[in-house]
Amino acid sequence: MHTKNNEEDNPSRSVSAPGMPDFRRRAACTVRTTEADRTILAFLSLRFPYRTSFEWQQLLAEERLILNHRTATEDMVVAAKDRVEFKVPEKDEPPVNSVYSVLFEDDCLLVVNKSGNLPIHPAGRFFNHTLWALLKRDRPEMPVHFVNRLDRETSGIVVVAKGPEIAGRCAAALAHPDAAKIYTAIVEGEFPYTLQAEGVLTPHPRSRVRKKLAFVPTPGSSCAEQISRLPDRIISARDYEPGDDRKGGAKRIATSFKKIGGDNQLSILAARLRSGQTHQIRATLESLGFPLVGDKLYGVDEAIFLRFINDSLTDADRRRLRLDRQALHAARLTFTHPDTLKPIDITAPIPEDMATCLDQKFTLAGPIYDALLEFELGFQSRIAHD
Repeated sequence: MHTKNNEEDNPSRSVSAPGMPDFRRRAACTVRTTEADRTILAFLSLRFPYRTSFEWQQLLAEERLILNHRTATEDMVVAAKDRVEFKVPEKDEPPVNSVYSVLFEDDCLLVVNKSGNLPIHPAGRFFNHTLWALLKRDRPEMPVHFVNRLDRETSGIVVVAKGPEIAGRCAAALAHPDAAKIYTAIVEGEFPYTLQAEGVLTPHPRSRVRKKLAFVPTPGSSCAEQISRLPDRIISARDYEPGDDRKGGAKRIATSFKKIGGDNQLSILAARLRSGQTHQIRATLESLGFPLVGDKLYGVDEAIFLRFINDSLTDADRRRLRLDRQALHAARLTFTHPDTLKPIDITAPIPEDMATCLDQKFTLAGPIYDALLEFELGFQSRIAHD
């Protein structure tokens, strides 16, 4: 019997408590034997040279360093195995959409539907404005171990394990070939009815953004033909040779796409991951000539991303993007429960911003995704498992 998150069995519950969490960042380290028998100021300057000695002196004066649970002063001497903590100065965090809903929960797992403007993990400018902090605030006794990850601007299903051991088993279940990870995407242009995209992700050869990737299709595939028709294609399939230095770190990927709505300007797609690499769907769609609506990095113009990171987006940029965030939603997840071994089938409804982007309401419920799964039954992934 399938376990589904329908209203009778497990109603979705929105969580929107007022205010944001107010945790304090702390970084900690242990003194190595080779670093012992010197003042804490000298230790900090040696171990963490990204700050000057004067900057560490100022932070010590502000009582931001803790040595073995005591406020440290610059003349204290450290010994091997001492614990040094740093109370990181607080900074204003960018605003986020903190609403999330519970789709499924039992003794082992919590599955939530996150918004399209919410980081999962603390990183960079985000700490309290993250799903991690919200869960720690709302469920202080529950360990939080994220099993899958989504970009900040990707909405949808996030699986949280309530312990490290179950997290490992759940990750293995999600990686099993029988598991299905299905996304909804809105793209620019009139997408083909179906498309199987197999090839590699490689560092983008022409991008000014170091982290940006490009999709290179397998020679002779239908998506290779699609890319060959582009007037300004990124890399031709026939240009790719395994081991080419330009494509260091290339990862083999496969994604199945099916058009499920739209017109000649925009298309709404279902995409099933056959592999799991960072930016897989976003990079593939851009390379195919159908960039995601709202995607600043892989969208209609990379220059928009460069203006975005400098807080200099223009009104014209926003009109070209159509949406404040990338139109990508983790909509359905099926896998075997790591403890009960029962089939789990979770769906997250398409968010309002994506639904109204096409000026119509889409209800992307089970039947659409069931059709996608049937469409793919004969597709055999040729991904090499690393």
